[in-house]
Amino acid sequence: MLPEFIYDGWCSLSKPIYEYFGRFYYDAALSCHDIAFAAVEKLAPNHTLFGSDSFYASLDSAKKFVQEIEAYHTGDAYENIKRANAIKLFSPAL
Repeated sequence: MLPEFIYDGWCSLSKPIYEYFGRFYYDAALSCHDIAFAAVEKLAPNHTLFGSDSFYASLDSAKKFVQEIEAYHTGDAYENIKRANAIKLFSPAL
């Protein structure tokens, strides 16, 4: 049984839950896998950001994550993950 505040929050949504997920930005840190990439592309295209989890992930792990991003994404999608999506997200704050 869900706590009442969760149930009330769920019932108050005016749109399907996947539309809210589409507003989030997703970090590729420690989750560089084609299944994760495919899910994010479906829910929130152009909302993936590069994350290395610097200081928490080893250099070898970070290199592996970059290779996995490069293997899955090409062209504009790759450039967006590397830089453009972050600029789009943070530019209003600059």
